Amino acid sequence: MELKRRAAVTTVAAVALLMVIVAGAAQARQREPWESSPDAALYIVDHHGKAAPRIELLLPYARAMGWILDHCTTNAGHVADQAIDDADQASVLAGKHITTLQMLNAYASNVPKVRSNCTKRFSDAEARLE
Repeated sequence: MELKRRAAVTTVAAVALLMVIVAGAAQARQREPWESSPDAALYIVDHHGKAAPRIELLLPYARAMGWILDHCTTNAGHVADQAIDDADQASVLAGKHITTLQMLNAYASNVPKVRSNCTKRFSDAEARLE
């Protein structure tokens, strides 16, 4: 009798463990490379923590980011960080919500014709949105 009970308990424990593993695997799906890009991070900030369900939704961010990177000596991570900070600051000072996409577009409209450092131009673009 004791042997049957141990076998039943072991079986129940194994089934429970299997269910936990299956549930964890379903939640830990493989992320697409674009889901970890700076463009995706900006989308998430603008959409209150919700990730883009389709890559097409990141196109406005990618276009503006590409234009900026073509004209400025910087990298995408720095531009994304700067856009998040500047959008927050501009929102506070302007008294209205400024998105990171609006900030990226402001940066993009203020880049130089010749590739150079854009730090001052980013500050000017942020000041205009305030």
